[in-house]
Amino acid sequence: MIEDETRYTKDYTLVNMALILGKQFKYVFDFGYEWAFQFKVLRILDEPIDSPTVVRNKE
Repeated sequence: MIEDETRYTKDYTLVNMALILGKQFKYVFDFGYEWAFQFKVLRILDEPIDSPTVVRNKE
């Protein structure tokens, strides 16, 4: 990250991404600590939901 660049997680939302079925993407939860998570788009819902749901993890 560029030192003088300020980024906020609230400025990056999934609804603004062009998600494609079967594609993977990395989600950085906290730009300061660089907590990164790898995701794969398993399905795309027609209607919005109230909150995201984890359907599977690799633990």
